[in-house]
Amino acid sequence: MAKLIINFSALLMIVLLVSNGLPKAEAQTCLKGEAQEGVCVQVDGGRLCDLLCKTSDSTWFGACEVEENETHCHCYGPC
Repeated sequence: MAKLIINFSALLMIVLLVSNGLPKAEAQTCLKGEAQEGVCVQVDGGRLCDLLCKTSDSTWFGACEVEENETHCHCYGPC
């Protein structure tokens, strides 16, 4: 009988953990820098921007963004 209570308690704890959700690491990205100037104004500049950022670090990605009325290639990666 004691084993049944222990097994039931363990099962209940597992169910509570799963239903409550295990803590998840939230992915955050931070600005790592800017790529070569003028990349985003070229044809397919967004893809070129992404490629240039990945050459610095494979975990980074690039995004063309307007800043002070100019389009810049910003590199983002894990914080």
